[in-house]
Amino acid sequence: MRIRKLFFVGLTTLIIFLIYLTTVDRKIYYVNIGDSVSMGVNSYINEYLNKEEKLENYIDKFNKPDLRITDLYNMINNNYEVKVDKYKQSIKNALIKADVITLAIGHDDIYQKINTIK
Repeated sequence: MRIRKLFFVGLTTLIIFLIYLTTVDRKIYYVNIGDSVSMGVNSYINEYLNKEEKLENYIDKFNKPDLRITDLYNMINNNYEVKVDKYKQSIKNALIKADVITLAIGHDDIYQKINTIK
């Protein structure tokens, strides 16, 4: 009787695992955040994923030309929202959903520090 229960539990676990493998999402949700550097460089990743038909969604609306680390910190704390297509997307939700996140930030912080040292 105990062997039947173990067999049934093992078979059920195997079936659930096989169902999961056949229904798992294999597309990539890509979020690009940063300053002016990330606005140009990371488009190559987007183009590659698009060409390979592996891209589910690409969000680059959180990029700003003069974005500093403190600005990004405030964006996340205030759950900054942008308009993507016809809906609003919050930064926290985008970061939760993302499979790939590229972050290029800090260049403007360095330039600001260099310019203040005189």
